[in-house]
Amino acid sequence: MKTPDKGHLVVIESPDLTALLVDFLSEVLTLSHLQKAVYGRLSTLYITDQKFESDTEGISASAFDQDIKAVTQYPEFWVKLLLLSKISKGTGSSN
Repeated sequence: MKTPDKGHLVVIESPDLTALLVDFLSEVLTLSHLQKAVYGRLSTLYITDQKFESDTEGISASAFDQDIKAVTQYPEFWVKLLLLSKISKGTGSSN
């Protein structure tokens, strides 16, 4: 297992818990694309029904085999990633 080498403070404010979850996942997805990293560890610093602060840690990735295009909210408050991604073990560019 690789040691996390990317870290970011993520602060999200949203009108309710469902929007908070969707907004948090969208922020981590954006970070993944910008930083070319996979984020899988977080330490919650502060959480309420409308605000979430977290130290998020991840590992660098040289490229992704597929992109996750978006995080969406479905009826009955289900949250789903549209397309799962896996880390490329080789080199290459991000899609």
